[in-house]
Amino acid sequence: MQDYPRTLGEFEAAFPSDEACRDYLARLRWPEGFRCPRCGNMKAYGIGATLYQCSACRYQVSVIAGTIFQDTHKPLTMWFRAFWWVGGQKNGASALGLTKLAGKPAPDPRTVMGITFPNRVGLAAGLDKDGAYIDALADLGFGSIEVGTVTPRAQAGNPKPRMFRLPQAQGIINRMGFNNGGVDAFVANVQASKFYQNRAGVLGLNIGKNADTPIERAADDYLLCLEKVYPYASYVTVNISSPNTKNLRQLQGASELDALLSQLKDAQARLADKHKRYVPLALKIAPDMDGEQVKSIAESLTRHRIDGVIATNTTLSRSAVEGMPHGAEAGGLSGAPVFELSNNVIRLLKAELGDALPIIGVGGIMQGSDAVAKFEAGAQLVQLYSGLIYAGPALIKDCARALRGKQAT
Repeated sequence: MQDYPRTLGEFEAAFPSDEACRDYLARLRWPEGFRCPRCGNMKAYGIGATLYQCSACRYQVSVIAGTIFQDTHKPLTMWFRAFWWVGGQKNGASALGLTKLAGKPAPDPRTVMGITFPNRVGLAAGLDKDGAYIDALADLGFGSIEVGTVTPRAQAGNPKPRMFRLPQAQGIINRMGFNNGGVDAFVANVQASKFYQNRAGVLGLNIGKNADTPIERAADDYLLCLEKVYPYASYVTVNISSPNTKNLRQLQGASELDALLSQLKDAQARLADKHKRYVPLALKIAPDMDGEQVKSIAESLTRHRIDGVIATNTTLSRSAVEGMPHGAEAGGLSGAPVFELSNNVIRLLKAELGDALPIIGVGGIMQGSDAVAKFEAGAQLVQLYSGLIYAGPALIKDCARALRGKQAT
């Protein structure tokens, strides 16, 4: 078996067509070579995107039967690309989730921010920054999909290399820097997705500011993005907590946050009137805060009637990865090392907010019990990203199963 591609260039070369994807699946299914289940013959011919026909008895076998792809009508290339982004740099079947993925979670609908989520496990922003893979990601069974962060203008992000795995700690350090194609291209991708066109589920759109926009004018970027994405969003997330855009976290300060939220709420009211539809606003915050800082943010959230809070983004702390390879790289640390930091912020928020607005918990969920811990800390919903890289897409169903039937205390 050839090595699974580790770079986007290698991926494009390895899987340029559905037939190439089919042949790869065939090698996974029959590592010792094809054997007809009817006559035992070991020679077959590929037919179309998914079928092989025995050269002796002409019996046809689908290479996707019994896999996640069995009932899909989407191109295999779309699926492969989505799983490559989720599990990139893994080898073989594990990168595609073929050995773990076992169908979508059972329904467990919850109404949060006035929106009905089919289950409580969502995709966190950052995996699909441009909204280019919404349809493929939707088929994994998430209760919601959040795409972005998007900025008004296209930007390349920070220089490469800018993402580092720390497998010893089940962590990832990234300093991507809001690399994206700009809000107009982003909106076009959203509009083109069947998920949006068919109103098939909950779609969160995450907005930020360009790196070269002075922090004093940050609100202009958020307002422009809100105007553009509002008609297409189930909810909009305001990301003020990435550590990879210079000075962005200054917006978490009391006066800066009050000024930003005031303008966003005014814009939300105007847009709700214009589009005859209220789209909730959620604020995404950092884990690197003490009790007083969390209290200040909670007061701002309630004062400005923000609809939800997402806790948390990545951490600047390195205490959990000190001395490890890549542990000293600049950027935000995610995965297991941020788990307790995130939970602490959730608990502090819950103590301040009570039931005034919902908390969406994200950070270090690597198994179903971690999702339950977020819920017990005070979160109503959870989101995944880094855990998918280490556990694969089966993590979605694992978390949904663990949370099913849990009631808020």
